[in-house]
Amino acid sequence: MAKFRDYYEILGIQRNAEPDEIKSSYRRLARKYHPDLNKDDPAANAKFREVQEAYDVLSDPDKRRQYNALGSNYRDGMDFQIPPGWAAGPRTGGSGTASGSGGGFSDFFDILFGVPPPRARAAASAAAHHHHAGTAAGGTRTATAPPPTSGNIDVSLTVTLEEIHGGVTKRMKMNVTVPCSTCSGSGLANGQACTACEGHGSTSRPKSLEIKVPQNAKEGMRLRLAGQGGVGSDGTPGDLMVRIKIAQHPVFTPDGTTINVELPVAPWEAVLGGEVDVPTLDGMVKMKLPPGTQSGVKMRLQQRGLHTETGRGDEIVRIKVLIPTEITERERHLFRQLRDISHFRPRVKERSMH
Repeated sequence: MAKFRDYYEILGIQRNAEPDEIKSSYRRLARKYHPDLNKDDPAANAKFREVQEAYDVLSDPDKRRQYNALGSNYRDGMDFQIPPGWAAGPRTGGSGTASGSGGGFSDFFDILFGVPPPRARAAASAAAHHHHAGTAAGGTRTATAPPPTSGNIDVSLTVTLEEIHGGVTKRMKMNVTVPCSTCSGSGLANGQACTACEGHGSTSRPKSLEIKVPQNAKEGMRLRLAGQGGVGSDGTPGDLMVRIKIAQHPVFTPDGTTINVELPVAPWEAVLGGEVDVPTLDGMVKMKLPPGTQSGVKMRLQQRGLHTETGRGDEIVRIKVLIPTEITERERHLFRQLRDISHFRPRVKERSMH
């Protein structure tokens, strides 16, 4: 029995990835696992073939549409049986291999786009946009129903740190797949491929939805909205899976529930100490800087990080002492005075080692 191949997972992309994203990921992985760079690594060579196979399918609009029709319930490596009524994708003239495959692809690929099992054997005409199967009685042609589809949808939602901190409800617009109203999802009309959906049994329609992002949301968190996806071929509403992505912030860097920030201070602030203003997700707060604070020192502001289920994380403030590059003559004079009266010798230990 063939094993299901998750082509999106192999390329490390989402199911709604754009063609440019597919191509970019393929090129990156193909370079990484190319046989010329991994001559003594069978695992890398096998991975290279997986990447080639995934790109062959996802870069071809017709193959990708047929692959997506299987739905998102399968997982990579699961036992796979071809759905009833499945029709193979376009093939080149009688060679028995899928167009562009180059050979050496998995049994899963061959089942879907090569020569299918006898009970599901069919040929597809890409130009006519309809499926047919020859019968034993004089070669009469009849349309073949499309494979069953799930209504599950995977999308990504980008939010800012401020939005997560305050809690936000965002409106998303997307296209969802629904059964074709002309053929009721069968893909057939009067014994031929339905012209309204080109025999796929489904059409796309826009949908707008409000999504509440919890305050404890993290990068990569997945929110499941039951019944808010498209509609499967059996009429059952699918789920909407929303993957949270956190936008890059100009000041803060999140690390789990901890917020990291770099705070520039003047030399005299570091030497003398005192109160300094520190940016947080709650606004500017005062922090006491001890006298003699060194550059690179990290200080902790408790309960100033991201929300958790029971409280909040901390904010880590990394001190960076900045040296002025443009100074007045009076400032230069004062620095010279400081040099002459100071007993500070930063390289004494270094000299004593020689």
